[in-house]
Amino acid sequence: MCLGIPAELVELLPGAMGRVVVDGTHEDIVSLSLTPDARPGEHLLLSVGFALERIDRADAQARAEALREIGIFPGRR
Repeated sequence: MCLGIPAELVELLPGAMGRVVVDGTHEDIVSLSLTPDARPGEHLLLSVGFALERIDRADAQARAEALREIGIFPGRR
C-alpha cells in the first residue's frame, strides 16, 4: 500500500514534469506522465515522485488534515 500525498501543481516543466507545493511549505519536482492533462492550480495525489491522479481542493485539504492528525505532515494546524 502506498501513501498518497496531496499537492498543488504550480508549474509545468519540460519532459512531462511539474513543480508542486506540498502543504504550502515544501516544493518538489514530480513526473506528470500519469496525469498528462494536469494544469497549474490543480491538486494532485503524489506517490514516489509521480502524480497519480488529479483531486479537487476539498479532497486535498481533507487528506492533508488527516496526514497532520497522524503526524506525517508537519504543516499548519
